[in-house]
Amino acid sequence: MASLSLTLSVTAPRSAGTSLKPSLEAELRDAEANGHEVAGLGDYAIFTSVLPISSEVKALVKGLVLDLEVNGPNGRSLEAPVIAAAKAAGGRLP
Repeated sequence: MASLSLTLSVTAPRSAGTSLKPSLEAELRDAEANGHEVAGLGDYAIFTSVLPISSEVKALVKGLVLDLEVNGPNGRSLEAPVIAAAKAAGGRLP
């Protein structure tokens, strides 16, 4: 059985994109070969899969942090659908 979690967090007006991007960049470096930037989603977005059972997209979108995570058997293999779902969610934000 797999689980899906979508979280939207409000960023402080002064920190929107500036102080959060380095945090996401550090997370991406930690993921090494199991992560990459995601084009076409907000101001900055990353995909990571630190464990074989998980896939996660985090993005800075319109002053929010969008975090979509899937956990379950072969979660890493769900990269394409997780990125597509994150883009769909991000595209619906006002």
